[in-house]
Amino acid sequence: MDLYTGSSSYRMRDSRLRMSLDSSLSSRSTVSSWGGGRGSSMDLTYRDYFGPPKLTKFDEKMIELKFLKYEIRTHMKKINALKLKYRDWFSSKQQSFLDSVKLIQILAVKMVPNEISTLEHFKKIHRMACKFPRNGTPRDGGPAKMDEFMFFWNELCSLKIETDELYEKIGKYCDSITDLRQPVVKDRVDEMFKHLNIAFSEDFEFTYINNEKDNLFTYSISTYDHKYHGLVGYFPYLMTLSLRMFHCALKLHLEKE
Repeated sequence: MDLYTGSSSYRMRDSRLRMSLDSSLSSRSTVSSWGGGRGSSMDLTYRDYFGPPKLTKFDEKMIELKFLKYEIRTHMKKINALKLKYRDWFSSKQQSFLDSVKLIQILAVKMVPNEISTLEHFKKIHRMACKFPRNGTPRDGGPAKMDEFMFFWNELCSLKIETDELYEKIGKYCDSITDLRQPVVKDRVDEMFKHLNIAFSEDFEFTYINNEKDNLFTYSISTYDHKYHGLVGYFPYLMTLSLRMFHCALKLHLEKE
């Protein structure tokens, strides 16, 4: 009985000792991980002693350029998204759209342009289509089909406002720095922006738009409707000009002094 009691007492003391050691080790591990207490193994860094590193003027401009390019890429995604919508519209509705345009040209032959070479010419046809009273004929659906086409123009005008703002930001940034790695890149952006502004006019003659490799889908219209190619190819042309300008702007880089 005494042997049993002594053995039991020994096991109890051993168990308590182990629990005490485990608790001590756990406490030290926690203190060490948080860098507190005596004997901490955590090394202090340069930032701990001197704070965050001071950015040079060059570093600040590099960061600014990075954010500017992010804005440009975001805007380009919006343009590409609109272009995809236009392609979907073109593949499914361009023929019925052109048929509605031709119908109004026949019905109001002396009041609307026979040749559509500018957006203003198309708008005259659109306004005339809206003046005809509904009579249960295919003519009734004309205004709605033309409204769908004009939706893309309205979206493009909204994007053009953002394009102008981004171009202004690009100009201010380039004016605020001393050296560009390739100054000719900024000159190309300026030239493309002027071209874009000219093309965005409602009086711009789009009948001369051709050989646009980025918009080959617009050439799939019927042979007998080829004279309308400028009309259906105009909006993709404007989007392509914008994308090319911004793609060129992404090539802007700083030259380290």
